[in-house]
Amino acid sequence: MGYREILLRLQCDKAILEIFDGKIKMPSHTFESPFDPAYGFPPSVIPICSTGSWPGYIGVAHHWFGTEPDSFVRYNSEDSEIIEIARDIDQFRAWLVFDFICNVPDADEVGEFSEAIGFCERSRLDSYFSSCDDPEDLVNLEVFSSNVPSVLATPNGSPGWISNFGSFEHLVHSGKVDLAWYSLSSPGWTASEVAVRLNELRVFRSDKDFSELVSSWNSCNGKTWWW
Repeated sequence: MGYREILLRLQCDKAILEIFDGKIKMPSHTFESPFDPAYGFPPSVIPICSTGSWPGYIGVAHHWFGTEPDSFVRYNSEDSEIIEIARDIDQFRAWLVFDFICNVPDADEVGEFSEAIGFCERSRLDSYFSSCDDPEDLVNLEVFSSNVPSVLATPNGSPGWISNFGSFEHLVHSGKVDLAWYSLSSPGWTASEVAVRLNELRVFRSDKDFSELVSSWNSCNGKTWWW
């Protein structure tokens, strides 16, 4: 059980599970998998891999309350910042490979990773990204022509559900449980405070999946103070 089981239940792509398990080799000095829980992350983020250089995570944002669809995010633990980088698996592959092209000096490592995740053959990478010099140029790709992620659509890259909606307790008592859930990803919380609020949300989600999320998050963040 744990986060891998949650990813399975969300029917994540095989490549995501293989990155999570460490079966797909990440380029040197980029991300580590299995992920290191030491940096801390909000309960909306399901980590896939981590890095100690920011520090932070690449993961799936999944909402147990509300109607926001799943998306791929980059979470910076030091800056308490969530950036939405992709809204589907094809965008995720393109974003991650281009990020490596920009930051990894060994082209062979990038090519090997591209092929391992089912993106494209290493010999086609230059032509695929021929219209992209910088990350913001990814909008030139067909895969980003619709359903554009926040990193390419807004100045700060934060998804729309990241906001200060007010007091968690007031939101819960007002029946706005979805906004209460979203608020747990906003800055200002400590891990112990979030643990208490997650337990309060069990009243509204008594199913096994949410219980697994709470247990997994507590096991990773129980001694971590963030924001």
